[in-house]
Amino acid sequence: MESQAQNAFEVSAEARNAKRERGWLRLEGREYVVQDGDCLNIRFNPNHTGDALAAWIEEEAQAAVAGFQGTATVVPQTSGEAFLTAPGPFTELVAAAVRDATGADPELSTSGGTSDARFIRALCPVVELGLVGKTMHSVDERAPLAEIRQLQAVYERLIARYFEAFG
Repeated sequence: MESQAQNAFEVSAEARNAKRERGWLRLEGREYVVQDGDCLNIRFNPNHTGDALAAWIEEEAQAAVAGFQGTATVVPQTSGEAFLTAPGPFTELVAAAVRDATGADPELSTSGGTSDARFIRALCPVVELGLVGKTMHSVDERAPLAEIRQLQAVYERLIARYFEAFG
């Protein structure tokens, strides 16, 4: 869970790292005591839904203030539901394309964080496949040319294998 002080909502080129350095954005554990004005970013997995979590958080907040003067306000905003693409023909095809182009077996993982694929996951099988690095999602994002060329080879193999398998 990320906790962000209310005064940290600034629209600028400053990235999350700058907010972390100022103490405005922090990673907290399950036992974190929410402070007045905190805004929480709670990441969840496919075992939960945004609505169910929002209802649970509301119940917990109201239970926490029961018997005290004051209120707790919960304003949930779910940006998308969590998903997991089950292993099968599509994920096997993608793994084979990676193996063809790199000679290595890919790691099938859900550790990549929040994905824009959550918006199309109901329409088709999805996987995320790309480069990672220290500058990922930065204003000055960059990657070594050799890695970009290798990723291009992976995508070419993926497209070829896809049309061989699914026409």
